[in-house]
Amino acid sequence: MKQGLSALGAFLAVAMATPAAAQDDDDWEVSFTPYLWVAGIKAEIEMPGEGNLEIDRSFSSSLKFAFMGAFTIEHGNLVFFVDGNYLSLQTNSNDIERPTHLDGEVKTELLEATPLVGYKVMNDGDTSVELLAGARIITLKNDIRLNLPGRQLNFDRDRSTAAPVLASRLKTSLGGRWGLSLYGDIGGLTNLDLTWQLFGAVDYRLGDNWSLAAGYRYLSLHSDKERATIDAQFSGPMFGVTYRF
Repeated sequence: MKQGLSALGAFLAVAMATPAAAQDDDDWEVSFTPYLWVAGIKAEIEMPGEGNLEIDRSFSSSLKFAFMGAFTIEHGNLVFFVDGNYLSLQTNSNDIERPTHLDGEVKTELLEATPLVGYKVMNDGDTSVELLAGARIITLKNDIRLNLPGRQLNFDRDRSTAAPVLASRLKTSLGGRWGLSLYGDIGGLTNLDLTWQLFGAVDYRLGDNWSLAAGYRYLSLHSDKERATIDAQFSGPMFGVTYRF
């Protein structure tokens, strides 16, 4: 987990430094968006000899810590885009639906990065449609502590993997300073059997360089390889600020 965080931190540091080299060319547009994803979790996790653990925690009270950022380079119709985020969530006994137990908690850490390269198949003034391909890189850790009748159950479920991803993004103007962004992707075929994501946001441009955005994001992960089935969905509102170079 620490290695994944170090790699993501190094990547974002390089990404933030890159615009200085690109801004001399008017054909380049570079933007960086730090944002907050106030995500909740709904998950089903296989437990050894105990069936499945089901948890459902809303975004309003599960988030302990988060760091997120998105970075985009556009050159003509070519697009490079990467999104990375780290989430730390905690659920308590009130949110664990199965099995029946006296007390317990589940701590979840998600480290996710999605680098993509694509092309604008439509680029008409204030409206563009992009087709992209890349990968989703995931580290998911669940630390489970349950007090069952007469005994205590403690175990971890860790999974680090990557999967190819196909994506599409629509950006269009809503008039004046307002704009709309819609994004969706799907991937799998590795230890991460299936992953998909949907995101929508409305943004407001403050000037030539700055804009604000608010939206909603849903991310689904499914893996049943290596006798460790995990179904997890992360969802909640997002708020961000973008700086364009």
